[in-house]
Amino acid sequence: MTMPLKRLSLAEFGLRAVARHGKGDWLVLAAPESEIPTVASRIKDEVEALGDSPVQEIRDPANASSFIESVRGADQSKLLIVSGIEFFSEEHWRYIDLLRSRLMRPQAVIMVLSLRSIEYMVRSAPNLSGWIGGSIWEADIGSEVLSDKERHARLQSLREWSGLTDEEMVYRAERGKLPKEPEYVEWLVLLNRGDLVGN
Repeated sequence: MTMPLKRLSLAEFGLRAVARHGKGDWLVLAAPESEIPTVASRIKDEVEALGDSPVQEIRDPANASSFIESVRGADQSKLLIVSGIEFFSEEHWRYIDLLRSRLMRPQAVIMVLSLRSIEYMVRSAPNLSGWIGGSIWEADIGSEVLSDKERHARLQSLREWSGLTDEEMVYRAERGKLPKEPEYVEWLVLLNRGDLVGN
């Protein structure tokens, strides 16, 4: 990118995404390529924890055509999070741009991309980029990394708050019996069990 992107924590980005819920906007979050799957998963957790925004993920579409069909076939009532398209070449992006009218939908779409992919998109998909406008940010992952001491202290405060052990909380999450409070989502994330969010 020629201009530096504003850096947002995943929580801040999640708030922006929820604010766009129901508007059909497209948002892009830049992340290091190796971190993209984790960032996409954490954004899903953030959005779902912040309110009544049902989320659907599109991961690793086979090609540009599959990407378009996945977006078209997705539940129209859900916000979409797209990741795993780092292998898309400029030709893929040109194809997507040509068929961009098929991508219009009532709910927001979030793409988690590397800076290189964003450059390809901006250069080769100018019309899609026009939809996105200034809604491109960079994930400030470092701002959210807790030290082991901070992590343990936060886990202890969550245990005291709920009266549950980690094992009891995970047991309930596995059976879909956790309340909807965001503290439980945070707890699962701190235990590296974000896969249980939304059970």
